[in-house]
Amino acid sequence: MHFRGIRFIFGPAAYLCVATLTIPATAQTFTTIINSPPNSVPTEIESNTQINLFGGLMLNTNLGASDGSSTNIELNIFDGVTRDFFSANAGSTVNLLPDGTIASSFSANSGSTVNISGGTVGFRFAARLGSTVNISGGFIRDHFGAGPGSIVTVSGGTISSGSNVSGIFNLSNGAVGDEFQALSGSQVSISGGSIGRLSRARDGSEINITGGSIGGSFSAFPGSLVTLSSGSIGSFSAATGAILNVSGGIIEDHFSLNSGSTMNLTGGEVGPFLNVESGSTINMYGGSIPGASVLAGSSINIFGSSFVVDGVNITQDLVLNQAWILDNPSVSIQAVLQDGSLLNTHPFISFQRFAIDPGATVTITLVPEPTTIGLLGIGSLGLLRRRAS
Repeated sequence: MHFRGIRFIFGPAAYLCVATLTIPATAQTFTTIINSPPNSVPTEIESNTQINLFGGLMLNTNLGASDGSSTNIELNIFDGVTRDFFSANAGSTVNLLPDGTIASSFSANSGSTVNISGGTVGFRFAARLGSTVNISGGFIRDHFGAGPGSIVTVSGGTISSGSNVSGIFNLSNGAVGDEFQALSGSQVSISGGSIGRLSRARDGSEINITGGSIGGSFSAFPGSLVTLSSGSIGSFSAATGAILNVSGGIIEDHFSLNSGSTMNLTGGEVGPFLNVESGSTINMYGGSIPGASVLAGSSINIFGSSFVVDGVNITQDLVLNQAWILDNPSVSIQAVLQDGSLLNTHPFISFQRFAIDPGATVTITLVPEPTTIGLLGIGSLGLLRRRAS
């Protein structure tokens, strides 16, 4: 954020006070600029107005017209506090700086923008449909909510526990507390920072993790999609209909795939122990699972370039890209997976190793080695070009 220095002169003539302050720069121009104190903020705030709050209590309940007709209204909170149930309406921008406070039950309504670089926001802050919230510092108390169609970007600061998100939520730094919920329709991107324990991905939500961390007891509910390519998740549970794609990063603690859930593993590490319940499916192309219990009724599909089953190398007997079902899955399997990782499974005799129950379904599929895939890809591009010509 760019800044400009503004020199304010205020106070009674007999007690002239001069202060130099830094306020957020804006490309907009204002017909009216109100510095409070010493000036009071009017009940009705017209368009093209800038308000600089330096202390005390701002009594207004709305910034901008409630019908959304206002334009170009800016509130800079250097110090002081707004009243409870304060609303920023369409056409308004709120900038909260390190010494300012926004009281509880604040609403950022459609068409408003809120920039938080410091200070404190009270309980039950709601970012509603069509609002934009940028958080680079400060502290937001419990029960933050971001509704459908909202855009929230967090690059610093702290959001306390009990957040519920239905819109777009981007976290690159900072901390989000326990009991974070990605609700239906939400798109959550985590590239850095941290989210606490007991978090949930609800039906219809998508969480994409490319860095940072989510704490323990994270649950993916039916119909949710979780993608992990870097970063970490603590203990994890995937419910019926949930899909987990892992291409990198690590699940640090115990992990359960419940009936009806699917994990596609192409890289990364899932451990230290995975419980694969009846009715769940693993498609394993790469990565690492240090320990697992694959229970009766579950399915594991293994894709690799080399297979030794019960001590016998059967690679030459397999047909490329055709799945072969093992008659007795509860045997030792050594495989070189598609990404070059090694997999070792064992008969169902120990919960301390990768053990497969005789009642599970196991398929093995021979796929080209990574270098061969690359060459095939290049050849396919040539075919496409020739066909196009």
